[in-house]
Amino acid sequence: MDVPCAPGCQVASVNSIDGQVCGGLVDAARPASRSHVLRRVVAAVVTPSPRAFLMCVCGTFVLGVLVLFAFSVYVNPWGDFGKTGFHRLYNARLAKADYIDGLAPSDLPEIVVMGSSNTMRFRPATISRLMGKSAFNFGVFWGRAEDFLCITHHFVDDLQHKPKLVIVGIDTWSFAPAMNEHPVFPGIRRRLLNAPQLSRHLPGVGWTKRAWANFIDSLSGQQLALSWKLFWDDRHERTEAPRLESSEWFETDGTRVRYFWEGNEVFEAVETGAYSITEDIRRLIRDSSQSGVRFVDQFPMYNFDRMDQTKIDYMVETLDVCQRESIQVVFVINPVHPLLYQQLIAHTRHPQHLEELKTMLSQFRRDYSVVSGIIDASDITTFGGDPDGFFDPMHPATRNCDLILERVAAEVHLN
Repeated sequence: MDVPCAPGCQVASVNSIDGQVCGGLVDAARPASRSHVLRRVVAAVVTPSPRAFLMCVCGTFVLGVLVLFAFSVYVNPWGDFGKTGFHRLYNARLAKADYIDGLAPSDLPEIVVMGSSNTMRFRPATISRLMGKSAFNFGVFWGRAEDFLCITHHFVDDLQHKPKLVIVGIDTWSFAPAMNEHPVFPGIRRRLLNAPQLSRHLPGVGWTKRAWANFIDSLSGQQLALSWKLFWDDRHERTEAPRLESSEWFETDGTRVRYFWEGNEVFEAVETGAYSITEDIRRLIRDSSQSGVRFVDQFPMYNFDRMDQTKIDYMVETLDVCQRESIQVVFVINPVHPLLYQQLIAHTRHPQHLEELKTMLSQFRRDYSVVSGIIDASDITTFGGDPDGFFDPMHPATRNCDLILERVAAEVHLN
């Protein structure tokens, strides 16, 4: 008797007597199934479904972001991710804060200098000689109003220390709007954000927001381009940023000891009077006029439209803290070289900004009893300054800074 076979089978020999049912079957369906699966796989690869295509794109994007992020973390040019990296610039904010944090309470300074790099030769030794008090220079590169606020809060709130006097070196651009700075926090320099004991006092800049900002910054074209350049530059290597005690830029009292002009180190030559910067600046002004490029355009920080109210508010809060804690304040309007001063007066809004600054500081003196003095040193003729007492057109050397400090000492009477 014939027995029906399974569907899709072809019978080669069926014998009901020996019970071999479909024993000689040939599976015709299996080859067809394999080829069908193969065709589906090829089709999926060549013409993927929208869902598969989207997953592939998203996966590639995430992988790319992670690779770029890891590269930025490894190079770490601005110190966004700790103290180790291919450091482009020295973070004086972090180094000076770390140094102060390591002092015993009895060794904390009674007088603190705050300001930009233009104040970095206000020597604590001169201050101590003139006023009889210990001092520390907390001047930082590109220091502005937000730095004054953070440094003051750090001393008062974190260290529970109240200096007797704060000397604030002011430039007109201390209150200028943002200029090509952080992509998430416009107007705040990365070196301040990366000094956590200081940046924690910035209004609206919490830990989580700062961490998110660092992540976004790590993927910015500016940071990636800089990281790539430093990574392949033989002059840079991955190291830990030196502490203030081992820095080649600063003494442990916070004063700066290295200055460069036109690619050359000029500190010793200027300090000893062996080099006349005035002649070099005069030559550069003459050469720039012949080339059609104004010399003053090399200093765009002095040429802005108007002061930023946010920066002014930072200064007001700083003075509120000083008033509450009875910390005396003296403002010094920092000088520039007289040849640059002439160029700024002639070609920029510097005269208007100076007048606005003087008016604002005078109002501060009326509003806050702790403001003991305002020293207008913007023009060196007002304090008998030396035109050759500059390391470059902006940074005054020791002899000019000592003259300014003598005027400060005459304005202040400390217990």
